[in-house]
Order: sequence, then C-alpha cells, then structure tokens
Amino acid sequence: MKDVIIATVILVLIISVCVTFYCLSMDFSHDMSENLELAKEAVKEENYDLAAIYSKNCIDILEKSNVWLSAMANHEELNAMKTGLLRVQQFIAYSHDEEAMAELGEVSGLINHFNNSEKVSVENIF
Repeated sequence: MKDVIIATVILVLIISVCVTFYCLSMDFSHDMSENLELAKEAVKEENYDLAAIYSKNCIDILEKSNVWLSAMANHEELNAMKTGLLRVQQFIAYSHDEEAMAELGEVSGLINHFNNSEKVSVENIF
C-alpha cells in the first residue's frame, strides 16, 4: 500500500510540474508574440522609439524567463532568440526598416516554433 501511495504522489508531482511548465511556456510565447507584433507595427509606422520599447520588453521577458526556459527549451533556440532581439534593437536604433522587419520575422518564427513544440498534441506526446 505504501508503494502505491508513493507512486501516486510522484505521478501527481510529475503532472503538476508538466502543467506548470506548459502554462509558463504558453504565457511566454504569447507575451513575446504580442510584443513582436507591436514592434512590427511601430516599425511600419516609423515610430522607432516605440519599437525600441517593445523589443526591449521582449528581451526583458526572455531574461526573466531564462531560469525555467533553460531547463526545458533548446539552448540554441534561446540564443538565436536573444541574438535576433539584440539585432532588432540595433536595426531600430539606426532606423533600418527592412532589416528590422526581417529580423522581427525571424524571431517571430522562432517563437512560433517554440510555441508549436511545447503545445500539447498527439505528435508532441509520442
């Protein structure tokens, strides 16, 4: 009976950790996607100060989430996200619209890939 209780407790702990990481990753990808879209709109309108704020928000979100992200996400993807966001900041600082939009698109693609790989689906479970 003791073994059944221990196994049940361990199962509940594993499920709760998985659900917590899932919620954190969905919040992360939603917040990042939202700020990236707002940055794209600001660049289109040539409002570089606002675009810089949104790109800085993305970097802050990434750094704030780095502790738990490093436990579950691909480190190369995380480095690519951060490098891309730093490039975006430089392109915005120098008012390079095309390069900023291209880099924002690339970082958005990385976020979408992260989001799709963390979603609960039959493909990801098996």
